[in-house]
Amino acid sequence: MKKRINKNLIKIFSLFLIALLTLSIVGCGKKDAKKDGAEGKKEDGVLLDQDGIKITFLKYEKEALFGPEYHFKVENSTDKKLRVHMEHVKFDNGKEDTFPIFTTELEPKGFEENYYSLGFALEEEDYDKVKSMEIVFSLLEDDYTTIKEFDPVTVSIPNK
Repeated sequence: MKKRINKNLIKIFSLFLIALLTLSIVGCGKKDAKKDGAEGKKEDGVLLDQDGIKITFLKYEKEALFGPEYHFKVENSTDKKLRVHMEHVKFDNGKEDTFPIFTTELEPKGFEENYYSLGFALEEEDYDKVKSMEIVFSLLEDDYTTIKEFDPVTVSIPNK
């Protein structure tokens, strides 16, 4: 009986995550790399620029649906379809998000904007206490096999 309940809970949780990921993808929209213009030339906020992948911080939104959000631009300068995934996040208060909801599918020579919500990892009372987070991104093949795990990057959390 317990196994059956656990399997049902896993199925429900999986469906919830799929729905959330779908909302995330639909909400972010898709842009053509040719429309990028001057924003792509701006070097401020570049967190990672390796192996044909460039991740840039765009903005911090304190009042979002699932808590504060970090918005990123993820670019693919290769000729392959790739995915950039957030492997895990460590906050300076000792808390960790070992299953962050952030995967960005990238067409060859394309880019996407995506966000990471702090509300899935932190309690509301911790939002203003945390000052930074260490993020580990990974690069995935089209079939989700890991190509590379990048070195951690540290991002400050504004408390405005």
